[in-house]
This record gives sequence, structure tokens and C-alpha cells, in this order.
Amino acid sequence: MAKITPEKALKYAKILTYVNFTVPLKNPTRFKMIRLYFLRILVSAHVFIAEAPLVYTILTDDFSDPIKTTKVFSVAIACIQAPWQLGFLSLHYDRLQMSIFNFNCCSYRTITVYFIYFNRNIELNFRDFVISEMEHYFKCAEKYEREVYQFYVDKCRIFYICSVVSVFCTIVGLGFGPIVTRDPIPVDAKYPFNVTQEPMRTVIHVHQSVCLYQCFSSVCHSFLFGILIWFTTARFEIVSNQLRNANSLYDIIAGIREHIKLLRYAEEIITAIRTSILIVIIIVTFSIVTGGLVIVSNAALVDKAQFVILCIAGLFEVYAYAWPADYLMDASTSVADAIYESEWFNQEHAFKTNVLYILFRSQTPLTIQVSSMIPVLSLNYFSSYTSTAFSYLMTLRVIFIED
Repeated sequence: MAKITPEKALKYAKILTYVNFTVPLKNPTRFKMIRLYFLRILVSAHVFIAEAPLVYTILTDDFSDPIKTTKVFSVAIACIQAPWQLGFLSLHYDRLQMSIFNFNCCSYRTITVYFIYFNRNIELNFRDFVISEMEHYFKCAEKYEREVYQFYVDKCRIFYICSVVSVFCTIVGLGFGPIVTRDPIPVDAKYPFNVTQEPMRTVIHVHQSVCLYQCFSSVCHSFLFGILIWFTTARFEIVSNQLRNANSLYDIIAGIREHIKLLRYAEEIITAIRTSILIVIIIVTFSIVTGGLVIVSNAALVDKAQFVILCIAGLFEVYAYAWPADYLMDASTSVADAIYESEWFNQEHAFKTNVLYILFRSQTPLTIQVSSMIPVLSLNYFSSYTSTAFSYLMTLRVIFIED
């Protein structure tokens, strides 16, 4: 397998999500921003046009064909993700632009940190410590830093490739389903006109296929956001190594600067993506439950295969957030272990005081959560979430069989 560098991983993530126009512009002008907003409106309008007949089909259906109704309901739920996610990402446009292209999340804020240094207080204004774009940061990283970045890329590339492929297979299976099932269109929704004749059949087929690809692009945001979380985790490891090797007061102060800047950056990332994670978890839950009903029913093998891949892709999407979030918690608290492993016991009093500051600050892990709706996102949460989702499925399965 060809080597995937951090720059290539970020580039691939942008390409996969490009069709929904959610990635912030690097050097935006007034014309580019107007064009971006216009394209986002077109994307949302396109999804809503495709959503209308799906909702109408669900509301007017007599449930004589539960397999068909479940399929329409699953696609309708999946289509909601694109405009819903687009709306929330638009609200956090500036924050995401700063997170993706500029590592200085505190460049316009003044944060005062006091260090004891010859009985004087040192005020640090993060406006003086600007770090350029993330891509530029990758390019200009030192050798050991690039090794850390590459380690995390190699660690998770197989999973994300499999995740993207599974989602893409789901979309391809739905899009090319009519070839096998002889249905006129991918999703058998009700339209106020005849869709079995040309050219309307081709128009609706293309329209639904493009909408399905927009859903695929929305799912691929887990890839993009995962890169941001993994990058933050890698930065915590680099800061930990920096603090572990600190031998002077200047080294410890420089490490604290980077640590505080990184904490602020991580908070910005969490604020920007946690609502999207909530959207994903809600939609995936509905998809697993409804798709699971098709799998355990007497549906055709083609329908079962489509929903098996759909459920696997949904679990992959949730895991794509839970896995790096779990590592982020460990990396944020491992800073305390790193500074404790330094030779602080041979240093002066001011050095030891700053060590205490980092020890106290690193006791609280960085967690991704949405109030009381989502507890701490981690691998433990993913295991309990999977168990709960399949419990709901088994309950509905009993009701489904009894009926």
C-alpha cells in the first residue's frame, strides 16, 4: 500500500467532503464567500427536493410492504444529515477555518499566565506566538514531529479506508439497485407523475443518485473531523515529549506556552464538531434499528445485503469519532506523567512551581460530550451504544414478528 502522509490524508478528506461545500476556504474573498453560500443553498435545496417525496411516501403509506417503507424511511433519515450538518458547520465556519488552516486558536485573545521567575510575573500574549496553517505545520515539522504524525496516520489509515469504502459500497448498492431488482428508481418514493417512462425515469434516477452521494459526502466528515482530533492527539504527544525533556526554566515555560495554546485549540475543535457528532449518533441509531428490521425479516437477499452494509457503515461512522476521542482523553492527561518523568527534582524552585501548574491542569482530561445527551465519547461509550442499539433492534424484532 502506498504511503499516506498527513498532507495527503487531509487532502483526501477535503476531496471526499467537497461536494457539500462544508470545508472552509483557505483565502476567502468576498466573491468566493458569496459563491460558497450560494452553492450551499443549492446543496440544501437539492436534498430537500429529494426529501419531499420520501416524507410523502412515509406519511401516505399503508405499510402493506414493510420492506419498502423501511427502505424509504432509512434513506429519508440519511438524507437529513446533509442539510442538518451543513447548517451547523456554517454556524462554526470561522472556528473550523481557524482549526483547519490556522493552529493559532488564541491569536485574537489575550490570555494571561503567571509564572514565578525571579519573583516576577510573566504575561504571555498568544498574539505573539502565531503558528501558521495546519498544512504548513505539517510541512515544516521537525523530524521527530513528523514521525509522530506519520505514526498516527499509519495507525488509523486502514480503518478509515475501510470505513469510506463501506459507505461508498452502500451508496453504490442503493444507486445501482434498480439494475438487479428491476425497480425504476433507486428509492421507490411516490411522485405526482409517472417515473417509469423516459426521460423522467433517468432524471429521477440521477437526482436520487446525486442525493445519495451527498449523503456519502456527509458521512465522510467523520474522516475530516477524525484528522483534526488525531492531529490534536499527536500535538499532545509532542508537547509531552517536550516537557519530558525539559532541563531548564526556559524549556518548561516554552512547554507550558504550547500546552495552553493546544488546550485552547482542542476546545475550539470540540465546540465545532460535537453537534455534528450528536447528529451522526441520532441518525445512525435510526438507521441501525430500521435497517436491522429488514435484515431479520423475510426480505430479499439484495435488500438484506444493502442494509447489512448500511449498518456496518453506520457503526464505522460512530467508531470514527469514538476512537480518536478516546485517545485524546489519554493524551491530554499523559502530559502530567511526562512532566513528572522529567528531572524536576534537580531543578530550582521556579521550575518545580511550574511543574505543579502542569500537573494540576492535566488532571482533567479533554472530553467530547454534548451536555447530558451524549456522555463522554470514548470506546466504552461506543460499546455501550452498540449494545443499546441492538437491544432496541431486538425489542422491535419481537414486536415485528408478533404482528
